[in-house]
Amino acid sequence: MARPKTKNKAVCQNKNCFYFGKEEGKYITKQGRNYAGHQRFLCKHCGVVFVSTKGTPLYRRKLSEQKIKSLCKELVEKKRHQGS
Repeated sequence: MARPKTKNKAVCQNKNCFYFGKEEGKYITKQGRNYAGHQRFLCKHCGVVFVSTKGTPLYRRKLSEQKIKSLCKELVEKKRHQGS
């Protein structure tokens, strides 16, 4: 028995696609991960592949999301100690 598909929250990032930013009627599938470990998606309507981090500060970063988060935490802690 096949496992049911999980609902992904990704929306098309192609501004020329009719389904750009639309949740209703989209047809987007997962396409593995890129070199930084971010999930890739394919819009079946326009054929564009995009990553889950597009439009965020993590886009086009070679570090993993976990590494970036830990660096941000370190910066906040450093600022907090300098301000005291």
